Amino acid sequence: MAKGSKLKDYLKHEKIQTYLRIMMITIASVAISLDYFNNARITLQEYRYIMFFPVFVLFVTLVNAYIIKHYPRVYQMQRIQFISSLEVFVVGYVFYLEGALSVYFPALFLWFIIGYSMRFGVRLGFLVYAEVLTVWFLLLEYDPFWRENLELGFGWLAAFLVIPIYFFILLDKLHKHLNSLEENINKSEYKATHDPLTKLANRFLLDEVLKEVIQEYEKNINQFALIFIDLDNFKKINDVHGHIEGDNVLVDIAKRISISDDFVARLGGDEFVIVSKYVEKKELYSKLDSLTQSISATYKDGTIELSASIGVAHYAKGMTIPELKKRADIAMYKAKAMGKNRYNFY
Repeated sequence: MAKGSKLKDYLKHEKIQTYLRIMMITIASVAISLDYFNNARITLQEYRYIMFFPVFVLFVTLVNAYIIKHYPRVYQMQRIQFISSLEVFVVGYVFYLEGALSVYFPALFLWFIIGYSMRFGVRLGFLVYAEVLTVWFLLLEYDPFWRENLELGFGWLAAFLVIPIYFFILLDKLHKHLNSLEENINKSEYKATHDPLTKLANRFLLDEVLKEVIQEYEKNINQFALIFIDLDNFKKINDVHGHIEGDNVLVDIAKRISISDDFVARLGGDEFVIVSKYVEKKELYSKLDSLTQSISATYKDGTIELSASIGVAHYAKGMTIPELKKRADIAMYKAKAMGKNRYNFY
């Protein structure tokens, strides 16, 4: 997956996680409050002290939500790491303060490990894994409730040790499989849209690009022209020098006409197409002059002379892609009829 796409996914997960965090804080606060009011196992002062932490995490969550909305790319990974660490250690401290009530919530730590791994990758998952184990060892050592219930505590410790490792292995295999699948899809898409000889775009990709450029034109962003190029006397090159040399010529021509930022495609045989954007027509004329000179340069120390007949059609509002192609094709054949080695406008 591309870095930009990955960061965009991370941002989406951050937003979702923010809502989930608010929900979990609310549930935890209600549970703590119900336990206090119904069982009175803690004093009012202890209750206020405990409730400080959900309120603190809620405040940090709201600040983080503001940053996500207004500065989404600022220290994104560092921000995610900080929030993950904050969650683990604050929940661990709330466990310590709550004592027996914490027995209902150890699965939260598994949710942290697996959730962060799924959303932000195994690397962050291992960081949270280490933090969870650290917090749990501290609880087993210093929390009176978990010291009295070591069997239960070690049972959860075994779960924290084993389940995430098994999950990391599965997640790693899944990522490798998905990366391989994405790579194969990209290769298939490339083969479907590019000429295998010259590596230029083919006629299928040309149509897609033309649709996009026409949309830009309709928004008054750019003017553009469609340029058809047909090499002169290319059959003679194949007959005299062989098809392998003819293919080498096509590859060389593809490089010569790809020197600008314009979109270039090969239709097949010795036919090429350029979608040329311009602001003023003199800019287009300059491009065509350079194109003609570039193609006409000798090949292989002058042993093969090259030239091309070029047809140019300006796009006009409301014109369809087949109409535009037809006009460029007609202009190209007129250039051939006029003596070749030139360009002609429709």
